[in-house]
Amino acid sequence: GKAMLAPYKAELDELRKQVIGTAPVKLDGERQNVRSKETNLGNLIADGMLAKAKELKNADIALMNGGGIRASIDEGEITMGELRTVMPFGNTLFVLDLTGQQLKDGLENGISGAKLADLPGKFPQVAGMKFKWDPTAPAGDRVYDMMILKDGSYKPLGPTETYRMATNSFVANGGDGYKSFAEAIAEGKYNEDLGYPDYEIFMEHVSKLGG
Repeated sequence: GKAMLAPYKAELDELRKQVIGTAPVKLDGERQNVRSKETNLGNLIADGMLAKAKELKNADIALMNGGGIRASIDEGEITMGELRTVMPFGNTLFVLDLTGQQLKDGLENGISGAKLADLPGKFPQVAGMKFKWDPTAPAGDRVYDMMILKDGSYKPLGPTETYRMATNSFVANGGDGYKSFAEAIAEGKYNEDLGYPDYEIFMEHVSKLGG
């Protein structure tokens, strides 16, 4: 059996060595960082998701769960093998409409575990928006100053306004405690799994940056 599989293994090794771009600095995917704060790798992944979903479906914002990022990328050449270590799950790009309130509820969920000793995977790495949060405030009331990037400038989040968000299929369907996203889908708001694996979107984004 081993001899028969040897060509496949060689092919796989070649694929893993394939260079997909260059990282000018170390891209931080350390577990304790991506699960507790924004990192440059988290931002880059979210930016890529937003770019693709904006181009295809006019999305406004993107959210990636920190727990979906499994490793850092060292400075220098980025290989396919490295990328598959960073994003091993092959989650697909999902787009959904939700209200500002549903987004706020999602962010409250996202930051709710960031100070725990055993960090859950739900921390939100985002694009197209920014927000502040106060870990000392009561649960459900920690996120404030939520701003959404619209037509080149940040505007305050409107609780009743509708926003179009790119995320992954796992988070969209309520994974990592994001139940307000699943509720938006259950209400029959626009939602669609675009089917592109997360690592492919990242590759495309990095190559467009001229990595």
